[in-house]
Amino acid sequence: MKNNKFQRIRLRVSAMGETIRFNGVCDKGYKYIKGVYVSIPQDKAIQSATLGFRLNNVELLDDGHEVRMLTCSNNVAPNTKFFSFPEKIEANSGSIEGRYTDGSKYPLLVDNGEDLGVFDPGKVDFKNLAGYNTNPFGVVFPYDVIINLWLTNE
Repeated sequence: MKNNKFQRIRLRVSAMGETIRFNGVCDKGYKYIKGVYVSIPQDKAIQSATLGFRLNNVELLDDGHEVRMLTCSNNVAPNTKFFSFPEKIEANSGSIEGRYTDGSKYPLLVDNGEDLGVFDPGKVDFKNLAGYNTNPFGVVFPYDVIINLWLTNE
């Protein structure tokens, strides 16, 4: 039997701000999860996206964990793309639960020339500034998110 396997979880994001819950089971032939890597086809879709991840009801990543911390560009070597967990995490037939949230509807606030520290409803439309009615990053929908789990026996 091989010592390593890369298990994939594929999600389809269809709309701005969509939250997708997913469930699965780790491959029973592997004892540990060594790392995780999130692949998104559009760099614009990475901004403000979050991923929560639990294994056997133990939280590995909280629901507000930024996806940009779990992904990297194409010019990174494949063997260094994964976020490696510092400790051994038991995965043998473990139950996976997670939640992915698209960040294009609620981007981080940016300075548009106004003083964001002072609330003046006449000057700044906070609903539009926060992206409630727009897609400020220009993300094209639908797109697929692939969550890659690095399973190992080592």
